[in-house]
Amino acid sequence: MQRFQCWNVPGILRLIQSIPSPKAEPFKRWLAKVGYERLREIADPALALERTRENWRRLGRSEKWITQRMTGPCAN
Repeated sequence: MQRFQCWNVPGILRLIQSIPSPKAEPFKRWLAKVGYERLREIADPALALERTRENWRRLGRSEKWITQRMTGPCAN
């Protein structure tokens, strides 16, 4: 029988914060940036919608396709 530890998201984030290695700093900065962006999106949901649109554009989706997904029910 093996013993293992389960982590929840807050625990994982605290673990990452505690890593003293300089190699962890770029990841910590990225994590802080993403966290800040998501907090802004909670305060202003239009920012999340624009991020979604930009991701779909990057994936090569047409404006028509994006508009259909953003304004109407999904048709399968």
